[in-house]
Formats: sequence, C-alpha cells, structure tokens
Amino acid sequence: MCYPMPCTARMPGVATARCAKYVTCLPKCWNHGSPTGEKIMLESLDGRTAMVTGAGGGIGLAITSTLARCGAHVVMAGRQLDSLERARTTLHEQGIGHENFSLLTMDLSRSDEIDRVLAKGGNRLDTVDILVNNAGIMLPEGSFLDRDWSVWQQILQINFTAPARLCHSFARGMVDRRWGRIINIASIAGLGGAKRGVEYGTSKAALIGMTRNLAVELASASVTVNAVAPGKAETIAMSQRKETAKYQKRLQSVPTGRFVTPQEVAYVVAFLASAQASQITGQVVPVDGGEIAAGPYAARLPNADE
Repeated sequence: MCYPMPCTARMPGVATARCAKYVTCLPKCWNHGSPTGEKIMLESLDGRTAMVTGAGGGIGLAITSTLARCGAHVVMAGRQLDSLERARTTLHEQGIGHENFSLLTMDLSRSDEIDRVLAKGGNRLDTVDILVNNAGIMLPEGSFLDRDWSVWQQILQINFTAPARLCHSFARGMVDRRWGRIINIASIAGLGGAKRGVEYGTSKAALIGMTRNLAVELASASVTVNAVAPGKAETIAMSQRKETAKYQKRLQSVPTGRFVTPQEVAYVVAFLASAQASQITGQVVPVDGGEIAAGPYAARLPNADE
C-alpha cells in the first residue's frame, strides 16, 4: 500500500500546523526514482524494536514517530519523564498507538544509572534491533582555556561515552540475532574544526570515529553502524531566534537557504534502519543543505532570490 508523501516532502521549511499530523509519516513506496516506473518499496520494520535516546523532542521525537510509523516498537529514552509524556501526547495526536512505543527514563550523564537501567532489563531492552544514539548536549560557545574541566567531562560523557556504553550493551544481542542497526546522530561539527566549540566538536568527532571502527568489527554479523551528521536544525528553539543576527549569519552559510528540519533527519535514519540499507555501513551522512560542500565559500553565498 502506498501512502501520500508527507507535507515536509512537498513543502520547504517547517510544516504548517495544518500539516503537523502528516510530518512523521514515512512513505511506504515511491512511484518516482525508477526509470521503468515500478514502485520502489521500503521493507517494513514490523517486529523490530528500536531504542531512541533524547526522544522527548526535536530530532529524537521525529525519529521516534517515523520508526513507529514504519512498524517498529520504539523505546523512547530520556532524562525527564515530563518531556517523554508530552512526546507521548504528540504521538497519540499523530495517530500512533501506545502499542508502538514505551517510555524509559535514563540520565545519560550518569554512568551508574545507565548500568542500573541496563541491568534491570525489561521494557524490551533485551530485543533492541535498532539503536539510535540521538541524545546530546551543546553548551554556549566559549574558549577552551576558559572552560571549567567539568564541562569537558560532561559533554564527552553524554555525547560519546554514553553512546559507546549503549553500543557495547545492545550490539551483543544484535550479533547473536545476526541483524542490527546502530545509527549515531553526530554533527557536521565533528567533520571539521571551529573556534569556541572544542568540546562539542571533539565529542562528535569521537562518535564518528567509533562509528567507522565499530562498523568494520560488526559487519560480518550483519550489523550496520552509521552516523547521520545534521547541520543546524530548525527546531522550535531555533525558529524563535530567526530575527537575530547570529541566526541570519549562519543561514547564509547554507546553500539551500534554509536549515534542515528534524523530519528530514528522521527520514535518513529510517532508511539506514531498513533492510534496503544492509550494504551501507561505516558511513557518515551529512544532512546539511550543502553547508559542508560550500566550505570556505559559504560566507559568500548569494541568497536564492538574488
């Protein structure tokens, strides 16, 4: 059965309120893209269990909704229960039933709590086929030399050490079942260098390095490991800063003239989680509107209407 393309696939930018209930519906097939016109099918994720960290909002919520619509049961992990409950309400409003997801509170800044949650088990944690390490933090820009050392430790713990711990835990079951998908949400900040963001960029570069090495180690067990590297995402918080000079300056570095939406990132994740992506592993997929490609020329990009 074919589903209509969602609003975000037809319209640039963030979907309107009228289209909100469609933004997370991944099309089951496309009628375009094939020279002979046959339908290109994406295999369902029925029977698969996915775990998404940082699932309470933004990119994490979009990924959760998309994987659930593809048929997976999604374990929504987050630090704050109230955020997860608000996300649950959003999913219900989108027509996603409670049988498609469950909530799991877990503070990734504390290694002892991660160990406790994993040791306790339950909540389908013993059958996770798809792990999406989405949770991450970015502090206000600042000088590396002026930062307190605890900041470095905090960012590395959440952005790298916790994802590594979850990979170590869940990859074992994937190898035993000879099927698995690990998708790490990195950032284009991990693909280059920049001033006043050493800790964040380093944490994402480490995540990318682990992705590539782990992909090689697990490949023979039919477990793929990839990273998605978004550019600046048009989240609710970002959209509230549209009138600021900093927002406009960053926007000028994006050749497409707009920031990526959480849903666009979610579609890439859903494809990497599918059976069709079984030969894609060890890769970093930028979703950045061409920002990396523009490189040093990004600051001189003309506006689309000029």
